[in-house]
Order: sequence, then C-alpha cells, then structure tokens
Amino acid sequence: EHFQKAVPLAQLAVENSTAALRRLAAAWRNSWNGTAIAIAGSYGKTTTKELLALLLGRERTCATEGNLNNTIGVPLSLLRIDRERHRFAAIEVGISEPGEMGTIAAILRPDHVIFTGISSKHLEFFRSREALLREKLRICRAAADRGGRIVLPERLALRRAFRSFQSNILLPSPNGGRYRLPDPSPAFAEDFALCLALCEHFSIPADSIGEALSLWEPPPLRGQIIQTEKNSYFVDCYNSDLPALLRSARAFARRFPRRPRCYVIGGMSELGVDSERLHRRAGRALPFSRGDLFFLLGPETVAIGEELVRRGLSPDRLKIFKEKSALAKALIPISGPVYLKGSRRYGLETLVSADGREALPGN
Repeated sequence: EHFQKAVPLAQLAVENSTAALRRLAAAWRNSWNGTAIAIAGSYGKTTTKELLALLLGRERTCATEGNLNNTIGVPLSLLRIDRERHRFAAIEVGISEPGEMGTIAAILRPDHVIFTGISSKHLEFFRSREALLREKLRICRAAADRGGRIVLPERLALRRAFRSFQSNILLPSPNGGRYRLPDPSPAFAEDFALCLALCEHFSIPADSIGEALSLWEPPPLRGQIIQTEKNSYFVDCYNSDLPALLRSARAFARRFPRRPRCYVIGGMSELGVDSERLHRRAGRALPFSRGDLFFLLGPETVAIGEELVRRGLSPDRLKIFKEKSALAKALIPISGPVYLKGSRRYGLETLVSADGREALPGN
C-alpha cells in the first residue's frame, strides 16, 4: 500500500493490498482452464488434499502448501498454478469467521468439492452450529452452481442441509477395498474413499492409483510416526477437535494394539460454550486398555480425565499438567508408543524432534 524504497523489486502500490491480492488470484484462476477442487470440512482436510494430489499426479496438480487455506492463503495457493503444467488444483479451504467462505468461493470458483465432515470447531465465532454449517456450505453451492460434484461421506448426505445438493452429490466409491492402503486406520480409509470417488469420476486408471498409494507418506504433524531409541511417537498435532481427536486416537490404538501406550493429549481450542461438553464426550469415547497412561495438558482436559476414570481408568494412570515443561519431564522415563495430540497452542510436537530425538525437559 506504500512503496518500499529499501526493497529492490518492481512495485505496484494499491489502495488495499488484501483486496488486490484477491483480485489478482481471481483473475489468474479465471485465465486457467484446469479443474479446481476445494477440500472443505472441519477435519481431515490436509490429509485428503495431499492424498488427492498424489492420486491425480503431483506433476499436474497444484496443491495447497502447508495450511494456506484462508482468505489470504487460498489466493496465494491459486497464484502458484502453472497454466502450462497444472491440469488440477487441490485447494484446501478453511474458515474461522462469518463471511469468509463466500469470499473464498468467489475467488476459487471450484469445479468440485470434497467435504470431509463437520464439527464444532470455531463455533465461538458463530451464533450456532447451523450458522457455521451454512457458511461452510457456501463452497458447495459455488460448485453446484457450476454443475460440479460434491463428494462427501454418506452420513452427511442424509443431513437436511445437503438436500439441495442431491443432484450434485457423489458418494464414496465402493471400490476402495481393491487397493492396499498404506495406513490401516478407518480415518485414512474414509479419506481415501472420498478421493477415489473423484478420481474415478476423472477416469484415473486403477493401476495409476495403486502405484501412487505406494508412495504415500503422511503430512508432517498429521499421523506422522517418529521412531526414537526407546519410543514410537504418533505425532498428530496440527489441530484438534472432537472428530479429529477420536479419529487419530483410534488410528494410534490400531497401529499399536498390544503394548502399554502413553496418550499425551492437549486441550481442544475454539469450541466456544460447548468446550466442556465436547471434552467430556472425548473422555467417554477415547480408546484405552489396561495399563495405558494418560498425560493431559491444559485446564479443559480435566473433563476428559474425569470421564476416563468413570470408565475404569485407574487414577494412578492419569496425570494432568498445567505446564508443558512438567509434562516433558514426566515423559523421560516412558518407553513404548506415545500419542501426541492437541490444538496448535500446545505445540506438543516439540516433545520430539523430526530426527527422532526426545526434547529436553525445558522445551
């Protein structure tokens, strides 16, 4: 919005830089003849986006980098499209406030949408769950108005909010069982089924899909396995809400079914007035076996601990921490599988480094 004399680049000063960025991205999107796919929903978006890009072919697919999924991130993602090389764009879309999805939809103009699921995350910014869902569905309306497909789990297709999209809905493919999945968890199987439905719609050959699956690696902080000398860390720390927490905890339990396990769980943020209720629901549904240990971080996790004890977890197998440094010290003698899950503000991934070194107690 002001010329930067210290920056040795050609510059264009505009009245509003955010509005200018969006106009540039919209113009670039309109000049491209490829297929734009929006990845929407409250959880599983990044894994689904990465999986879809892999199945469609990374060389011909422009995919959102990291978590650039908001009203600034989506324009930046669109400006990475190479009109000569990219046939597809797999663009993750996320919102936290009213009005944001309408802005994103107008810039992205999605040809198709994969809608992973709905939860109460970011509910504190909306008057009700219905208002939150209505805002999220604006991306589906944008695709439907272009005659596009909306791929979503069958349980969502039965909800009244999706009835107006019935002629556009594409349900998960029943052919998922033909493929050997690199991740045995039900959550991964569901994400794959959504991607597969769209790939089959695009007539992607089965051999190509199978070959791509063999190259799959989980995105950082999303079900990532880090092996240390004495522990196997299951790192799923990018964000957390109730469905995401339960999906990943069950994946961890399935991956490490026999040995005593240590669950390290931070609180779920941005849940508004439903926070305690949803934390209690988590405590009533988290998987555990005899001998498992739970380390909980944050005041909201007290509700999780109370429900776990009601379900039969021995109180001496439960510890609630106010500070991450104290939790890190408690982890020092632990050996075996360790589950790390919590909202971003807890940064639980710092308890282990990507090269397999346990963090120091002060980290």
